Amino acid sequence: MPTPPPVTAPQPSVAGLFSDYQAPAGFYDEVFDEGRRPRPHWAELVARLGAHGEAELTSRWESGRRILINHGVTYNATEGDQARERPWELDLAPFVLSPQEWDFIERGAIQRARVQNLILQDLYHGPQRLLRDGFLPPALAYANPNFIRSCRGIPVPKGVHLHLSAIDLARGPDGCWWALDDRMQAPSGIGYALENRAIISRLLPQEFRALQVHRPNPFFAALRQTLTELAPSATMWPRIVLLTPGAHSPAHYEHALLARFLGFTLVEGGDLTVRDQRVLLKTVEGLQRVDVILRRVNDAMCDPLELREDSLLGVPGLMQAARAGNVLLANALGSAAAETPALLPTLPLLCRHLLGEDLLLPSTETWWCGEAAEKNHVLNNLDSLIIKRAFPTRRRETNSGSELSPEEQDRLRAQIQRRPHQFVAQTPVPLSHAPVWSQGRFEARPIVLRIYVAARGDSYVALPGGLTKVSPSSSNPVSGLQFAGGSKDTWILGSETSYRAEEPMRIETRPAERMLTGAPSRIADNLFWLGRYSERLEHTAHLIRAVASRLLDEFDSRAVQQIVALTRTLNILGVCPPPPAFFDPAWTEKTVLDLVYDAAPATGFPQLIARIQEIAAASRDRFSGDTWRIINGLRGFPGELPESLPLQRAQNLTHDLVASLASLSGMEMENMTRGVEWRFLDFGRRLERAHNLSSLFQAAFSGAAEDADALLNPILEICDSSMTYRHRYFSKPEFASVLDLLLCDKTNPRAVRFQLGVMAGHLRAFARKSGSRDELDQLAAISEELAPSAVRKIARSVGNGDLAGPAAGFQNLADRLLQVSVTLEGRYFNLVPPRRNIGKRLGS
Repeated sequence: MPTPPPVTAPQPSVAGLFSDYQAPAGFYDEVFDEGRRPRPHWAELVARLGAHGEAELTSRWESGRRILINHGVTYNATEGDQARERPWELDLAPFVLSPQEWDFIERGAIQRARVQNLILQDLYHGPQRLLRDGFLPPALAYANPNFIRSCRGIPVPKGVHLHLSAIDLARGPDGCWWALDDRMQAPSGIGYALENRAIISRLLPQEFRALQVHRPNPFFAALRQTLTELAPSATMWPRIVLLTPGAHSPAHYEHALLARFLGFTLVEGGDLTVRDQRVLLKTVEGLQRVDVILRRVNDAMCDPLELREDSLLGVPGLMQAARAGNVLLANALGSAAAETPALLPTLPLLCRHLLGEDLLLPSTETWWCGEAAEKNHVLNNLDSLIIKRAFPTRRRETNSGSELSPEEQDRLRAQIQRRPHQFVAQTPVPLSHAPVWSQGRFEARPIVLRIYVAARGDSYVALPGGLTKVSPSSSNPVSGLQFAGGSKDTWILGSETSYRAEEPMRIETRPAERMLTGAPSRIADNLFWLGRYSERLEHTAHLIRAVASRLLDEFDSRAVQQIVALTRTLNILGVCPPPPAFFDPAWTEKTVLDLVYDAAPATGFPQLIARIQEIAAASRDRFSGDTWRIINGLRGFPGELPESLPLQRAQNLTHDLVASLASLSGMEMENMTRGVEWRFLDFGRRLERAHNLSSLFQAAFSGAAEDADALLNPILEICDSSMTYRHRYFSKPEFASVLDLLLCDKTNPRAVRFQLGVMAGHLRAFARKSGSRDELDQLAAISEELAPSAVRKIARSVGNGDLAGPAAGFQNLADRLLQVSVTLEGRYFNLVPPRRNIGKRLGS
């Protein structure tokens, strides 16, 4: 492919876009040198961006924001002690590094990973010579809560403790790079870096090709190959899972993206169990062995038997399985011991001792207060240093001495005096500035570059580019994934030769006969309830629409009678409070608006939508991009209650909601493979539909005979069968024909017997795996009671004014359908203990 020729943009356009861009004095400017000339590796990108102009760049930036929203890319930002979900922030302008500079950073990052791996190897699996020979003060291990003594001696294949690690880098005013932090137990951000690249390469495709940006493919291929080769079992295709804390963890989107991209199974702690010192995945087909766990769960939370006993995120017995050599943990447990910033002052010496090399990437100047001289230096210069905890276990506490009041400084000095080994101090690094697109112009913001390295053979490979983190403003130099800053794609420029040599990543596929295709029980449980809740929401929308449409029409005696009968039915179903004795349009309208807009009612739209999104989020790696966009499109629905025409707008919203749910159902039917997971999803939908219709008839026959007669037309509307009825019967609705259409007709996809037939097909597939036919027998008994002769008998009873018998019969039918649900859950989902109540239990 010929390389597009460079574009020379008009200088006034460039000046206009960068008119507000100016790095503060004393900070390194990534783009311009002291003479305001673009640095060589930025020059072409600056020219190309300038050539687009403000309107075009703004349009592309808005397109990127829409992609992030449609993909549901989120991160739970920490604000004080609270965490809130927010969209992932991605800037339009990438951060650019020259090939020469990247070569230096890459070699430095790989060197640090090798040193840190050797340190962990000596602490956990070697003779601990670094402690004995004085290279490491004993307090850095034995006073470190992240040094897990029970991990010592656990076998680590080929001595690889660090399979994946990260380094945060900052460039100082002199242009040199400094290492701020090392992340080794479960480094975050790699999935977001992958997402950033996918989006920015679409927004700036010509620039991406013209600058021959290096692709990330070799890194992910190396990570996958390393985990496969180090698996303890002899099988050619080991089962690899990615262990996530769950849908409420800050970076759950990233976990789902990585699992999907690498072809790993995304699991939570409750999905795994340990039997005979082997880790097994709980699936609806039975227990299946797990060989490798790429964990996103912190060390202390991984095993409640030997580590933190209050952890709900880990797997009881996991350490014993690792100790027996039956599972590979990546990274190895105890890796957080090397994350301590107290190790940074000794890292140059350790690098020379262990590798015989000088440390390429120096750490920011650090003092560990466990040494008397360093402690005195810190106490005497507190107002000019950054104070950190030496052994952080959860959030990393940071205090800038210059921002503390005299009283706060005195309290901090007292803490350091009492427990000096618990504190480190660092010289602040003035972060370099790069351009961020904001309000039609580029402005300078502080940045931090996070580099990722993965084990490959006896060394490591770096992800080309990594993740660039952006501070919220120039006045706020803090840049971390946990803060409300943004991010950038990171471009490593290359030559045409290197660009052509990089092939798109091809994950090696597994032969179908060798794959373990078991569906985790938790996933099957979630999909079953997703089907139920989505059908419940659709049914509620039809009920509300039936009432609202009659309120919006001109009132006549028939319409009033139907509205009164509908509101009484909704009350019997538990959807709304008891209606007044006489028809009150204002009360009815308020009830409809509350169900549409108010977040309080458990049966209203907001809560049902919240349940759907929560369940879907816990299984998001199972959905295609299009399916997730439909689910994510429900976020924020229905918005604020409008002041103008609220009932009409509520009706329009209900139409939109029904259409969205129809789209979701269509994606499930046409795009999901007919595996066991789809069967549970569809079974839940069919069961809920049959139960809803049974309950609707029970409620309709629980009132007066005239109410039941008035409900025939609304029931056909609610069941989306009005047109079918007109074409088939050519008469006004009668009990016998309505019951026949909605109960007996096996060709009507809204009829109860149709649902029973579909559910029976699913159960036969389940029975082939479990050997049980209990649920099939339950459905067969129910189906026999809905034979045409039995339904005609119900119709005659209703016609004769006997509603109590049919009402009790439909109540019994609804109860027996729920019993099928209980039996199914007990057989296939009971392996998963409840980790967090999301309200998906019987009657909720």
